[in-house]
Amino acid sequence: MKVLQPTRLMREAAEVLQPVRDEVVVIGATALEAALWGTGARSAATTDVDCAVGMRSAAAVIDQLESAGLAPSEEPHERGFTWVRYGIKVQLIRPPARVANPPVSRLVPNPHLSLTDRYREPVAFDDSPGEPRLLVARAAAILALKGQAFGRSRPSGGLVERDYHDAYLLVAHVGDEIAAEYNGTDDGQLRGLVRKTLDDLLGEQGREAVRNQATRLESDLSPREADVRLRRAVAGLRGALR
Repeated sequence: MKVLQPTRLMREAAEVLQPVRDEVVVIGATALEAALWGTGARSAATTDVDCAVGMRSAAAVIDQLESAGLAPSEEPHERGFTWVRYGIKVQLIRPPARVANPPVSRLVPNPHLSLTDRYREPVAFDDSPGEPRLLVARAAAILALKGQAFGRSRPSGGLVERDYHDAYLLVAHVGDEIAAEYNGTDDGQLRGLVRKTLDDLLGEQGREAVRNQATRLESDLSPREADVRLRRAVAGLRGALR
């Protein structure tokens, strides 16, 4: 079990999800923070807590969010799968299902959520190191799912560049952990998605997105150096994969 010093968002997510902690796997920004803990990596701030939830437990998880004071989002692009309270936004993602009723049917389906069943770990906070507080996806699964999110558009129409930069951070800072997970499994789904993510990161859109985000977060970083770092990180991870 990983023990870390929680951010405010991690602590609030843990409090909100505590009664259903074993029913959800955090896969978004909060999981990324846990994966990168102690590396010094800098990612774009977000208040999103994206969670994978099974069909059988989804209704109970929704009830818990609303009992904790989160209200369904009224934003058109978030309606049906997002719950908000000041400072926190929880979005629920479910597996595809042939039959589902509201409100569960309105959750976002993702065909690759089975990864979170196999590649997850509990995290504890440093003030209670023996107490699991959240279940989070491990780095290899986050990378695979990030790659599947590439190409998303904002409501305004702009590309969600953060997805590419988040994937780059994982490759650059916890590439050894990802390689160990990859090399230790014969799971074709994980292996194929990781390979595809690396390929897409070096595509024109991926390189531009990483450059834009990296130079925004580090004002003294040139676009050329950002591109060199990306290529070096991807090459290093590719070389470690068997």
